[in-house]
Amino acid sequence: MAVRATEVSASRFSVVVPVFNSSRYLASTIEAIVQVFERSGRTLELILINDGSSDSSWQIIVEKANTDPRIIGIDLLRNFGQQSAVLCGLSVATGDYVITMDDDLQTPVDQIEKLIQAAAVDTDVVYGKYEVKQAPFYRYLGSRIVRQLNKTIFHQTADLELTSFRFISRDVVDRIVSSGNPFPYIDGEILKHSASVTHTVVRHDPRQYGKSNYTYRRLLGLMATIIFSYSHVPLRAVSAVGVLGAIGGFIFGSYSVSVALISGSDIQGWASLAALLSFFSGAMILMIAIVGEYVLRIMKSLMDKDPYIVRQTVGDAR
Repeated sequence: MAVRATEVSASRFSVVVPVFNSSRYLASTIEAIVQVFERSGRTLELILINDGSSDSSWQIIVEKANTDPRIIGIDLLRNFGQQSAVLCGLSVATGDYVITMDDDLQTPVDQIEKLIQAAAVDTDVVYGKYEVKQAPFYRYLGSRIVRQLNKTIFHQTADLELTSFRFISRDVVDRIVSSGNPFPYIDGEILKHSASVTHTVVRHDPRQYGKSNYTYRRLLGLMATIIFSYSHVPLRAVSAVGVLGAIGGFIFGSYSVSVALISGSDIQGWASLAALLSFFSGAMILMIAIVGEYVLRIMKSLMDKDPYIVRQTVGDAR
């Protein structure tokens, strides 16, 4: 069900913020979000998910939640990653509409109003498209790869920009939460469960403190989640390689037998044989590794279906 302009202004909003080692600026982020909603007169539910921080982030969340009934704090047992933390927040959110954003203030909270205004034109989800993204080079490269994966797997349109700054309608949130994927990818779930998705241009400021917690390893992990949890492409590629290898092996074997029958047998071609054996051995190892990745994910989905574990909660998290 698309958002209606007459509904937005009187709606209750939930803001979901995953938190990881952000004690230096977390209090400022919380205060800025609260002030934006106080100025607009809109009803706020602020959900902060501590994703295994090793600094004092959780203590700050507890202090804020104990002094402001609009704030809910959730402490995860360990670091489960941004995607699982956001899913946790979505499962708790009770607002008519949910806004997700990072905890680092690179997306200024005053840009929330732009998301809300863009959502007033019938749509399910609105992304904040950054005017100029302030990020390291590997993030730009990773974003291009992820974008291509999204186009291939989720049929993301060429003109759509995906970011962690999102406005999501209630029915889409409910579909995402009920999907039950133990390896969640929020953007993929949104593209799967939304009929109308758009974006609006927002500001993106340079980082004020330290460096991003989203390292290249986490980016590679995200790519693996997209590929192995939402796509059968690797299995199909392995099957294709296997078929081509079988055909090539049959042709080479037929050729060798024909040569032996016609010209007689001699000891030749050991270099070619060694090269073929090396190629097919490597291909088989690669195939086993890819199939093994799928098997591990199937085992995890059967043994441990929860993508996160909550240790404790502060505030009114019904």
